[in-house]
Amino acid sequence: MRNIAWLKDTVPSDRLVFVDGEDGWGPLCRALGKDVPRGVPFPRINDGEAIERLSKEMALQGLVRWAWILAALAAVVARRFVVISAWL
Repeated sequence: MRNIAWLKDTVPSDRLVFVDGEDGWGPLCRALGKDVPRGVPFPRINDGEAIERLSKEMALQGLVRWAWILAALAAVVARRFVVISAWL
């Protein structure tokens, strides 16, 4: 709330617009004096579904990275084991 108060004190009221993302394109386009885009969905990157999708994607990326790390480590260990076995 402190940030909003600062904005209200700092930015001239005719240049300051607060928009709720749940309202879609309408209020934003009115404030900018533009037409509402047709056939373009309003980006909703902070909704629950988008956050869940992003978290799953990031978790999968992390698992893939760890799989590569563990595979490389296993290859190094296996190679050393083969070299040691050959000496025996």
